[in-house]
Amino acid sequence: MSKKVAIGLLMSLLFLAVLFAVPAVAEKPETIRTIMAMEPTLLEP
Repeated sequence: MSKKVAIGLLMSLLFLAVLFAVPAVAEKPETIRTIMAMEPTLLEP
């Protein structure tokens, strides 16, 4: 149960991140590189 809740929270956070990232990426293509650079640190516990 707790694992499903954690996955649900991660999915909702990813969804929110995408909602915020899309307009920023549309304005600034270099934002994609920033997100890619941040991603490994976000995945680390």
